[in-house]
This record gives sequence, structure tokens and C-alpha cells, in this order.
Amino acid sequence: MVVKAIVQTDGIARDATVHQSSGSDDLDNAAIVAVLNAVFIPAKDRSGKAMSAAYLIPINFKLSDAKAAPRSSPGDYAAAVSNAVRPYIFFDGKVQGNPAVEVTLRLARDGRIEDYRLSKSSGVSAWDLAVVRAIRSVPRIPVDHDGKVPSEMVIVFRPKV
Repeated sequence: MVVKAIVQTDGIARDATVHQSSGSDDLDNAAIVAVLNAVFIPAKDRSGKAMSAAYLIPINFKLSDAKAAPRSSPGDYAAAVSNAVRPYIFFDGKVQGNPAVEVTLRLARDGRIEDYRLSKSSGVSAWDLAVVRAIRSVPRIPVDHDGKVPSEMVIVFRPKV
């Protein structure tokens, strides 16, 4: 099967569609989810500057008799979201307790963060700022096991995992 996608200058695929079907809706959807969750090396123009480009991405499935993995739970998706943001949090401050900062995100269908706001401060401005900076840096929130992203999401982070 082949997925057609536009890879933006940040290496994130957008507008992924089935170009050549596998013959199975489930496999086609899984391929689109895989492409939307991948990060690519963007095309470059002659001067070496990153540019958007359309790609045809072949996807090969290997089927086996192995037992299928169970569907992911909401906790698994929450962990995936946390894992997408945590690498961008840079905080070396010391804090009393383990204060939580809450951020509300408004998301595009492909997981790009369109808008965000600090919903609840942790009371530690340096920690709040570290989380907000991370949110600004995240290229995309991962899609769930159905290839979807909620239009709005509230995430909570604490400095101690």
C-alpha cells in the first residue's frame, strides 16, 4: 500500500491519504496513523533550506500468527501524550513537594497544537514556564489507536515523575 503525505519543513507529515489501498480499511488506517506519528527529514531546496514536499510513502505489512496486542487503554494514550511532551521540558529547579501545572490544548485533527493556555498554575513560575516552553516546542500530539486526536485536551505535569 502507499500513503501520500505532505511533509512540512518541521518533518511532520500532514494531509496523509491513501494513494494505493492495501485492500483492507484497517490496514489503510493503520498506515495513515503510522505516517502521521512519524517524523521525517524534510526536503531541502538548493540552498539547503528545509521545504515542504509531497511524498508517496510505501507501507509494507507483515502478518504473523502471533497473538494480537490488546487495544490501548486511555492510560496508554495519556502516557503517549506525556512522552511526546516530556523530552521538551527543561527544568533544573528544586521545588517543594510535587506541584502540578495544568495546560489546556486546542488541537488540529493531525495533532498539531493550534492554541494552548495555562489552566492552573503550579505555584512555581519556573516550572510553569518550563512546561509552557515545552508545549511550544512539541511538533504534534500523537494520535490515538484509532488515528484520532481530541479537539481539546487538558494535560497535567509534575516535576517529579
